[in-house]
Amino acid sequence: MQKRKYFFRRFRQYLLLFLLPVALVLLISLVISFIRVNKDLENSGRELVNSVNTDLDLSLNNISQQNVQFANNPYMLLSLKRILEKRNYLSYADSINLRSINASLKSTLTTYSYVRSVYLYLDHYDNYYSSGSGIAALTGGEEWYQYYQNMGEEETQLVVLPSDRNENGTAKYLTMLQRMPFFGGVVVMKVDVRKFQNLLSQAIQQNGSKVVFFNMQDEPLFDWGEGDVAATPDKEEFPGAGERGKWEKVEGHWYLIHQSNNEDFRVQILSLLPRHYVAGQMMHYVPAALLMLAAGAAAALLTSYISTMRNFGYIEHIIQVLGEAERGNYSCKEEDPEADDEYGAILNNIIRLHLETERLNAELEQKKHLQEVTSLTALQAQINPHFMFNTLQMIQFQAAGGSKNQEDVIRMTSYLADILKYALADPLEPITLREEIGYLKKYVAIQHMRFGEQFIIYYEVEEELLATPVFRLMLQPIIENSILHGIRDKGEKGYIKLTVFSRNHTVHFRVFDTGVGMDPKGLSQLRDRINTFNVHNIGLANVNNRLKLYFGDAAGLKIHSIKGQGTIVTFELSLNQIEKVATKSKEEYLSGLNS
Repeated sequence: MQKRKYFFRRFRQYLLLFLLPVALVLLISLVISFIRVNKDLENSGRELVNSVNTDLDLSLNNISQQNVQFANNPYMLLSLKRILEKRNYLSYADSINLRSINASLKSTLTTYSYVRSVYLYLDHYDNYYSSGSGIAALTGGEEWYQYYQNMGEEETQLVVLPSDRNENGTAKYLTMLQRMPFFGGVVVMKVDVRKFQNLLSQAIQQNGSKVVFFNMQDEPLFDWGEGDVAATPDKEEFPGAGERGKWEKVEGHWYLIHQSNNEDFRVQILSLLPRHYVAGQMMHYVPAALLMLAAGAAAALLTSYISTMRNFGYIEHIIQVLGEAERGNYSCKEEDPEADDEYGAILNNIIRLHLETERLNAELEQKKHLQEVTSLTALQAQINPHFMFNTLQMIQFQAAGGSKNQEDVIRMTSYLADILKYALADPLEPITLREEIGYLKKYVAIQHMRFGEQFIIYYEVEEELLATPVFRLMLQPIIENSILHGIRDKGEKGYIKLTVFSRNHTVHFRVFDTGVGMDPKGLSQLRDRINTFNVHNIGLANVNNRLKLYFGDAAGLKIHSIKGQGTIVTFELSLNQIEKVATKSKEEYLSGLNS
C-alpha cells in the first residue's frame, strides 16, 4: 500500500516534469504549424482567385472576339442588316457572309459547351439574329435588350448580368453583352452556369473554398466550390476583403477571404475559406502531438517504477538488516554496494556498522578480562541500530506517504547520516555537551518531520556547561522515550523541556514531558527494567547502564511520573568525576577498569 502511494506520487511528479517541456515543445510546434498552415492557405487562396480569373479570361473572351470580327468586317454587318430586314433576295456576297456568320456562331457553340446561345442585334431593327433559331422577333421584354437600352453610348465595356434565376436566387445563365464599336448594335452571349462550373472544376484544383462571382453592379452572379456557405450572400457581407487574405465574419461564420477583379469582364471574384477547414488542416498534427504526450507519460511511468523499486529495495533491505541486528543476529555477510545516491550511502554505513558489531562480539569472546569495557562498547553499539532502525522507518513512512516533497526526505537522510557518523565513533572518546545537544537537535528535527507540530521542545542549558565532557547518545534515548511513549500516545500537543544546570559542583540533567505519564505499578516496572544489566537492553536501560559504567552507580537514572500529567527523568554527574574521566587516556581507562 505504501509502495503504491509512493509510486503514484512519484508518477505525478515525474509526469509533470516530463510533460512540461513536451507541452512547451508542442505549443511552439502548433504555433509554428498554425502560422505555416495560415500562410499556405493565404497563398492557396490568392492562387485560387488568380487561377479563376485567368480561366475566366480564357473561357469568356469569345464575345470580344465576335465584336472584333464584326468590327473588322463591314461586309458581314451589311449582310446582317439585310438579313434583319428579312429581304427575300440576298446577293451572292450576302449569302457568303451569312454562312460565315453561322459558321462563326456554331463554332463558338461547338467549341465552348458552356455557351448556350449568341445573339446579334443592330439598332432600329425589330429583329435580332440568334445562333439557335436564326432571325428572331424582338419582343422588348428581353433582359439583355432592356439593359442595352439603358446603356450610355460611351459605354463600350463588356457587361455580365445574371438571368433566369432559380428558386434559391442563383442564376441559371449569365448574359454577357457588349456594344459593337463603330456601329449601333450589341453582341449578346448566354452562358450556362452549371456547365461553366463544371469547366472550372475540371481546370482548377479546389482547396475547400467557395468562390463567389459578382458583377460591377455588386449583383451576385453565381458561386462555385466546395465551401459550406449556405447561400450566396450580398456583397455588403464582405467588409474589408482585399487582395490580401483577411478573416471576416459572414452569416455568423468566419472565413478567410481573397478578392480578384477581372477588368475585361467587369467581374469581381471572391474566395471564402471556412475556419473549420483550417482546424482540419491542424488536425494532421494531432497524432504526432498525442504520440509525444504518450511518450512523455511512458517515460514518467518507467522512471517512477524504477525509482520506486530501487528506493524501496534499499529501505526494505536496511530495515531487514537492522531488525536482525536488534535481535542480536550478526551473521549477515559483508556487502558493499556502490553508493550512487543517499540510500546507497546509508546502506554502506549500515554494513560497516554490522562489521564493527561483529568485531566487537569477537572481542567479547577473546578478551574476557576486559568484560566491563567490552560491555560499555557493546552498549553504545547496540543503541546505534536501535536508533537507526526507528529513524529509517520514519524516513520510509515520509517517503511513502507523509512527505510533501522530496526535499524533506533528503534533509532527513542528511541528518541521519550525520548522526550515524557521530554514533559510530569510538565510545571511549569523550565529546562535549555542545556536540551532544547539536546532534540531539538534528534528531528532534527528524521527529518534527514525522509528527509535525505534535510536540514542542525547550532547551535550558547553562552556557558555561556546554564544554562539559559527556559520552555519545546520552540524551537522545531519553528524548525519544518522551516523544514516542509520552507525547505520541496522548494524542494532543505536548511539551518537552531539557534542563542542564550546575549546583554544588554537580551537573544536573532533567528531561520533563507532559505526556501520558505512568501509574505507580508501571513506574515500578520501568525502574526494575532499567536497573537490570544486560548488553541487549536498549533505550533508557542502555543509557542507565552506560551512566553507571562511566560515572558510578550514583549517576544512574531517576524517574518520576504521574498518570495523565507527565514524566520527569533526571540524573546528576559530579564535576570531579567528569574531569577524572575526561583527563584519562583510553589506555589508562582500560587499565583502571581491568584492575
